[in-house]
Amino acid sequence: MTSVTQAAGHHYHNPQDTDLSMTFVSRDVIYHSAKDLPKTYETWVENHRKLLNAFDILNPVVLNQVTEGDMVMTHWACEGRHKGAFLGIPASGKVVKMTGVGIDRVKDGLVSEHWGLNDGLGLAFQLGAGLKLPAS
Repeated sequence: MTSVTQAAGHHYHNPQDTDLSMTFVSRDVIYHSAKDLPKTYETWVENHRKLLNAFDILNPVVLNQVTEGDMVMTHWACEGRHKGAFLGIPASGKVVKMTGVGIDRVKDGLVSEHWGLNDGLGLAFQLGAGLKLPAS
């Protein structure tokens, strides 16, 4: 495992502990989230802690990982027990599956830039959220 792959993979293998999962992330990371939020390390940590407040993360696994130069793409999956409010949905106790893709740029052994996408719609459906389509 190269240092690039190790740095990028560390936070996918240790999602249950925010501090541990962020060990290989630069404090100067550029964090591209889907929301219009500051692109900072602190935002990434806050988002991760919100996830852990809503879910006990179970069985994290890296499904695929591809490295080219200083970039690493990681396709991940895990299960989580819904223990707290998430997206306005109160805790249900349900075990749900989560999947996503992270793309990381690594510099000097640390993640310096991160893009991430997950299946939020699939997660919302598992939690019982319905989809309301506009009337035609």
